[in-house]
Amino acid sequence: MAPRPGRSLTHINGRPLLMAPWSMTPSNEPRPGKDAPKPSHLDEARRIIEEYEKDLREIIKKLYQKMN
Repeated sequence: MAPRPGRSLTHINGRPLLMAPWSMTPSNEPRPGKDAPKPSHLDEARRIIEEYEKDLREIIKKLYQKMN
């Protein structure tokens, strides 16, 4: 029997499920003994673009100073 829409599954065959409180609210913080999570592809792309933008601004600034 599937749970009704909008309700979580709390019983299986009439027996209650035991759920650990830490499993219900995942944290973005790394757990002790675990590696830090890798940034997503989108975050990595944003970081690279921001570095590129910073480098371009420095180049433009230097070129502008040479012109004056």
